[in-house]
Amino acid sequence: MKTAPEFTEYVDGIRAHDGSLAVAIHELLRRADADGRAERTAWISAVRHAYTALAPFSGSDSARLEPVGQEKLGSYVEEQVVTRLERAGIAFRHPDPEAWEALVWDPELWAAVA
Repeated sequence: MKTAPEFTEYVDGIRAHDGSLAVAIHELLRRADADGRAERTAWISAVRHAYTALAPFSGSDSARLEPVGQEKLGSYVEEQVVTRLERAGIAFRHPDPEAWEALVWDPELWAAVA
């Protein structure tokens, strides 16, 4: 994925039960600096806060954002959501997957959507 239309198509395809992915992408867009870099701790904290704030208003029972503990949500974001962002080619852990300090947008995609 390298273009704004491809990114839009991906986001449009996010299902209601994938609310955490939508929140994570939103916060990645908000938190990224001019180079497309979002600091790990600040980004995860922002995802936790947004997810918790939105959960009570998230719609029908089948589409609700489930209330979860902050620690559990942080682990889920790190273990599942980040992996999905990387598989989709949206962003990558930097400097490496094991000891990452930031999530960085794919440079071509960032140039298209920033």
